[in-house]
Amino acid sequence: MKTFRLFRRNGIFYAEDPVTRKQKSLRTRDRAEAERLAFHGHEASRQPHLNLQIARGYLAGTNPDLTKRTWLDVMQHLESTGSASSQIRKNWATKMP
Repeated sequence: MKTFRLFRRNGIFYAEDPVTRKQKSLRTRDRAEAERLAFHGHEASRQPHLNLQIARGYLAGTNPDLTKRTWLDVMQHLESTGSASSQIRKNWATKMP
């Protein structure tokens, strides 16, 4: 099981991944907040499938249509933005196989 190691450098807290040895700044000087962020990093690595469901729940709460959207919807919206020449270029780019 992966548990992030918490340490402080120049007053800023960091978390180190014990497997990859990568260090990441938590961008806080508050120990309680750093522990909370490290805990959530641990949970994210432990249950990645649960994180996807939580993210979908947040999206559905902000805008229910976002969970039903397809790439075609996104591309059609993208094509409708910008100047006329940009719209033509985007339309052409999205039609490519």
